[in-house]
Amino acid sequence: MRVSSCMMCIKINGMGFFRITQYFLNIDGRDHNLEKAKVLHIVEAFGGGVYTMVSSLLCRTCDEFDTYLLCSLRPQTPPNYREQLDSRIHIMEMQHAGRKIGWGDLLNFVEIRRIVKKINPDIIHLHSAKSGFIGRWAINMTKYQVLYTPHGYPFLKLDDPVLRRKIYYYLEKAAAKKGGFTICCSKGEWEISRKVTLNSMYINNGIELQQKNFPEPRFPNLDSDSFKIATMGRICVQKQPHRFQQIAVRHPGHHFLWIGDGELREELQSDNIEITGWTDQNDALKYLNESDIFVLLSAWEGLPIALLEAMYLKKICIVAPIPGMREVICDGEDGFLCDSAERFAEILQGIQSGKYDWRKIARNAQETVKRRFTAEQMANSYKALYRKLLHGGK
Repeated sequence: MRVSSCMMCIKINGMGFFRITQYFLNIDGRDHNLEKAKVLHIVEAFGGGVYTMVSSLLCRTCDEFDTYLLCSLRPQTPPNYREQLDSRIHIMEMQHAGRKIGWGDLLNFVEIRRIVKKINPDIIHLHSAKSGFIGRWAINMTKYQVLYTPHGYPFLKLDDPVLRRKIYYYLEKAAAKKGGFTICCSKGEWEISRKVTLNSMYINNGIELQQKNFPEPRFPNLDSDSFKIATMGRICVQKQPHRFQQIAVRHPGHHFLWIGDGELREELQSDNIEITGWTDQNDALKYLNESDIFVLLSAWEGLPIALLEAMYLKKICIVAPIPGMREVICDGEDGFLCDSAERFAEILQGIQSGKYDWRKIARNAQETVKRRFTAEQMANSYKALYRKLLHGGK
């Protein structure tokens, strides 16, 4: 594994200089005495891209570590998720979790303390903001090695009032002072995390290229006059469905497909928009593969798994120029960055007129994923990090 596959910026404090530099030494070494070290993953939002990333990480690390999962389920969680995970993974479900803050969070606080005490893990990896906050207050941070992956910071949520976003920001800073390391899923998220804590690094998300349900990548059919233009995810403020509606209205000759469902589906009223509703991963990838163009106009992201899947399937990707996507897409080389309906129209016109070599762009997109964003690369980086934490100790 190349050290350059991840970056770290850690504040020099009481942990000492050796604690910081050890991450960069002998990173390829494997200590077979650590085969059965316990790693507990706590995941509050076990659905969507978080589910895809975490499930890959669990399945690819459970051969080396005794892996535990404490999760809460979402509507997007596959009903057969237990069957999709490796049988060696110990699975527990949180009974009181929910998207909104409530009394259930206090019960989860107690449950996390109980589970941690029972398992006594060597490493605890918290995923998503709520798990990160509750977990860092529930866990004895002087006793355990704790990692936190935000998967998109809540203070970036543009649908929340400014005051609430400020509260989220200061809650993140307060939790970070409890200790542990923040492990971001992209360089863009890492740059944002440095406003919260300098004890941070990033390991890029990656996707499984050989998964059984991945269809054979299909080149777009962009020689026709009508394109199939798709997006994927929950229909919510983050994904900005009103922008998807705007471009659909402006391009009535093309078919627009939203793979997923959500609370803002009523914003998608154009006659040329189809909504699939929630589907299993097999059908979602099939819909995606049958499309020609993939768009993601989000207001904020960590590093979207759907984008990586679309790139691997050789779709022409048009995405918002935000952290988490602008470091993935090189504009005009393996996709396009788009900040307005006018820019979207220019890109479509350029494809239709032959200005852009869309076949080359589609090939480049797949190569980018193969080179930088595979689940194997991601898991190897996490394995190396887990080993170094276990070697260092507190």
